[in-house]
Amino acid sequence: MTRTDTTERMPRELAHRTSDGLEVWLLWTKADGRLFVLVHDGRLGSSFELEVDSSSALDAFDHPYAYAAFRGVEYTVPRRRDQTVATAI
Repeated sequence: MTRTDTTERMPRELAHRTSDGLEVWLLWTKADGRLFVLVHDGRLGSSFELEVDSSSALDAFDHPYAYAAFRGVEYTVPRRRDQTVATAI
């Protein structure tokens, strides 16, 4: 694999936001045109990823938990102060 192939497969950051331990990225991979949202909750140590269409990319970036719930993606949500529960909606 050449250096160009490797760099084309690495995701490029199109947008990023962070708030209260939650980080959300909108990423794109040149090699395959893949567009996805990556969410990491540093408080809970959980993360998930959603592949998105270009027509809904910014909406999914703004509302990743709504998109995850609609698609049945598992993620961890806080239940009480020291308890967590995995949820698949």
